[in-house]
Amino acid sequence: MNRIKMFLRDYLEDIFVFLGLLLIILASLMINIILGIYAAGVILFLLGVYFIRFPIRKGR
Repeated sequence: MNRIKMFLRDYLEDIFVFLGLLLIILASLMINIILGIYAAGVILFLLGVYFIRFPIRKGR
């Protein structure tokens, strides 16, 4: 139980960000498949730029 609390404390904001991005992509796909592909491409590109600027460190 303690390990779950520690995991959620460390990664909860990341989980919410990725779930929000997933919902944006799904909503775009429901409107139009091409719009959804563009939305996914833009989001993945921006995530790539973000992780280049702020690399994931082991052990946080």
